[in-house]
Amino acid sequence: LLMSCISLMELPFEWLFNFPKTKAYVLPALAIDVFYFADLYVFYHTGVLVSGIVRTDKGSIMKSLKKWKKAIYWIVPWPFYIIGFLIHDDYVYNALVMIKFLRIFRLIDAHHEIRNKIIIYGAASTMYILLCYLLLIIQYLACIWWSVGNYQKGNNTWLIQSGVSEYSKISQFFRTYYHITTTITTIGYGDLHPYNITEMIVIIFI
Repeated sequence: LLMSCISLMELPFEWLFNFPKTKAYVLPALAIDVFYFADLYVFYHTGVLVSGIVRTDKGSIMKSLKKWKKAIYWIVPWPFYIIGFLIHDDYVYNALVMIKFLRIFRLIDAHHEIRNKIIIYGAASTMYILLCYLLLIIQYLACIWWSVGNYQKGNNTWLIQSGVSEYSKISQFFRTYYHITTTITTIGYGDLHPYNITEMIVIIFI
């Protein structure tokens, strides 16, 4: 569940901030892909419940998954975006990295597993699921909020007026994530805030 959320968090970050695709940048993404390969191996070696009996043979396990989902499970671990990295083309990289969006199906399945197949489903599991989804929602809202400040014309934007634009992109991202976190959790320190009507509308929506 958490790894799927992290993969989905990566997508708007890749497209909007568009950091240089160095080895140090790509390696963490490859580490998550290795995790997905391990997850796939575990999935195909985990017994399934058939008529009250746990079946561990490969045939029963394969039948438990629909063909279209089986195809998705085989596609999502592969790092197709590495092609863009090897040919030094950011457009190809950003296009191929969107295949990771298919990992939303693994997230849904993980959610289903936690809710329906864990013997003790209590407050801790509920809080864990909510935390993962909260991190994901904040990430997308933070990327939207940064884009609003970055792509507007003129100087009357929250990025410029607050001085955040003077920092590096990675620092801008963390400050934006911090701002959306304090906004969405209703803490609202007020150190970062909208400066024009467009930004006010977006913040009201958030």
